[in-house]
Amino acid sequence: MEKLVSIVIPYYQDTAADLSVVLSSINNQVGIDFDQVEVILVNDGGTPIHGRELFSYFSHLSIRTYHYPKNQGAGYARMVGTEAAVGKYVMYMDADDQFHYVGALLDFFNVVKYHGDHQIIIGAFMEESHRPDVGYRYYRHESHDWKSAYAKWFSQDYLRQIQLTWRSDLRVFEDTYFVGVACECASDIYYLDSVVYTWMWHPNTTVRKDGGKDFYHRLDQWALSHRASLEKIQQYRAKMLPFDFTNYMADLYLREQLYPPLDADAYQREQQKLLVEFSNLWLHTKTDLERSVKKMMTTQAQYVRFDTQKLPDFIRHQEDLLGK
Repeated sequence: MEKLVSIVIPYYQDTAADLSVVLSSINNQVGIDFDQVEVILVNDGGTPIHGRELFSYFSHLSIRTYHYPKNQGAGYARMVGTEAAVGKYVMYMDADDQFHYVGALLDFFNVVKYHGDHQIIIGAFMEESHRPDVGYRYYRHESHDWKSAYAKWFSQDYLRQIQLTWRSDLRVFEDTYFVGVACECASDIYYLDSVVYTWMWHPNTTVRKDGGKDFYHRLDQWALSHRASLEKIQQYRAKMLPFDFTNYMADLYLREQLYPPLDADAYQREQQKLLVEFSNLWLHTKTDLERSVKKMMTTQAQYVRFDTQKLPDFIRHQEDLLGK
């Protein structure tokens, strides 16, 4: 039987106690018909959790579980969960996060009830951070976020229409690809003003461990995610392709300096594939690149301390990769 929403939750090293937090935050939602909600837990190659006793505490929830023996990453797990989902919409939660308050799901239900169906429904989310000297702090990410999977409902019909799935070859930046493509190709996004989700602080996650070294410095995955994104944009939003390609290259010039690649050879291979595939856009981008870089340096705080002195070398290197 079709549900209104399927909530897909991948987990790997999480324990039953860990999962009880996210499941409690769903079970404790108010004002909704739980017959219209299903929870899909996807064990991404971790130790299986035999949940009969655990699940019995969450009387409101319909929970299905999936398991495969080898760890494949969050993107693959979300793909498995999405393929199994029977909801009209699919929502993604991390196993170590939770809803921001008990009316979060009701906000989404009310959008559909009073404003009809949409390709994507996006709410705001809160990020929890921690420093030993100042303790815990909370930062609001507005509902116009197009990067993370948090606080969003995606129409299954829309995902099928643009043939969008999570990619198994992206171990990081999988959200950058999936969410970015879904939002840019959409013609009908409903934005909620309310904060519905909390991204909890956990120091050993990929994004936060060792300052995100295994995340931000994986420029090979960054290039792969953007090649995949540009392929989709070319197919479903072609008029945006030149802008997106130029924007990617401008960001890459600055990103290389901020996050030197963890695997330089893998990065160069992936960047070469991207350049070759979209070589017809290079001449326009090359002409416009300095202006785009300067604009990015004034609009993005992480790049304000850089300059364009290394840009000629960057351009020459891209042309070497292109074989020009």
